[in-house]
Amino acid sequence: MRKFCLAFLLCNFVLALPGLGARAGAFLQKDGEGIVISTSRFTGSSNAFDAKGRIVPVDLYSKYELSTYIEYGAADWITLILQPTLGRNLKEGPPFGVYYGPGSVEAGARVKIGEYETAVFSTQATIHIPGSRNVANPALIGNTGYEFDARLLAAMPFEIAGFTGFADAQLGYRMRGGGPPNEFRADFTLGFRPAAKLLLLAQSFNILAPANGSPGFPHMRQHKLQASAVWNFRANYSLQSGVFTTVSGRNARPESGYFSAVWYKF
Repeated sequence: MRKFCLAFLLCNFVLALPGLGARAGAFLQKDGEGIVISTSRFTGSSNAFDAKGRIVPVDLYSKYELSTYIEYGAADWITLILQPTLGRNLKEGPPFGVYYGPGSVEAGARVKIGEYETAVFSTQATIHIPGSRNVANPALIGNTGYEFDARLLAAMPFEIAGFTGFADAQLGYRMRGGGPPNEFRADFTLGFRPAAKLLLLAQSFNILAPANGSPGFPHMRQHKLQASAVWNFRANYSLQSGVFTTVSGRNARPESGYFSAVWYKF
């Protein structure tokens, strides 16, 4: 059963896509194998959390993004990561701003630390390269600097009444250039398979920036929830569809929207 659970996770573990790049689970790809996940995502908001966490009206901001997330097992102990994006950002004015073009590119690797019984532990480091450095465009505020993300990951499979599932936890720190403050990150995923070809996911994504950044970029926090379903319709192909929303925050825009994705395992 241990081998079955681990094989299930390695073949079917979902990659969460909540906004500033993808975050994979603690498991690694096998040597010479990998996965490609193509995702479309839309979010929009005409309000924000103020410094006391209250919802206040602001100018509309919307974002549509296409991304391709790629993982490749360079060896059993290291998985390479690449994610280019393409998007459309719109901010109503004044000041008005719109941007069409490449978004950030994420590149890095995940390295296995070890195992304990059925649990797997790993560490991951990625760099995020901005698609544009035009700080004068209001549609790109906060997204024009280089970023470096480092995190520790742990995951464990489980079985309840004959059904398989898994829990994944990630703790990280992101250094952000271009003005925004550095961030602590904590992401959690609970997966459950009620049927052979169906995987249900409940996820929580949390950001805390306790110190101020450059002028105009105050300390902030943001807490999101995401739910999705993944249907494995062919041996190497799956379809994912889901929704997400920000449930609380400070000095941050709430994000609510939907996404869909196609996975290919090779």
